[in-house]
Amino acid sequence: MSAVVVVGAGIVGSSVAYHLARRGIPVTLLEQGPAPAAGVTGDSFAWIRGAGGHWPGGAQDLREHVRADYQRLENELPHVTVRRTGSLSWADTPTQYSRPGPGQFRIGRRDIQALEPHLRHPPDHAIHTPSDADPCGAFSRHGPTTSTAALTAATTVPTRPGPERR
Repeated sequence: MSAVVVVGAGIVGSSVAYHLARRGIPVTLLEQGPAPAAGVTGDSFAWIRGAGGHWPGGAQDLREHVRADYQRLENELPHVTVRRTGSLSWADTPTQYSRPGPGQFRIGRRDIQALEPHLRHPPDHAIHTPSDADPCGAFSRHGPTTSTAALTAATTVPTRPGPERR
């Protein structure tokens, strides 16, 4: 019998179940959808910014912790990967993005087209941040939920939504 029941196998539920199971606590993970991360998590967008940007409220202080946590997750779970695809930023007026920050590079149209071949109207210049990453794949339909089950302390139990109560 499980010591803990976690409801929902999205990014939060999967993470909670994974970290509990990692500590040897028996967990049952309940999910009403057809697969983990099939709800809000599967439809969301997230981004790990490697350099530059405006970071209100101390978010910049968290950046390195977030990057380290995702690196740890990748090291612990071989099937979890963060796509480090980089990003491009540009504006209507060249002066808005004319000075790259640390870890950023100003590139021209040819390089932009090489990075984004399907971009219909590439700008003349953009700022390229190669260290930016997309963590969504890490919490796709497999992610930590599969690893939680692999730790054998957790079981994912599909559920069906019950009738609404009024």
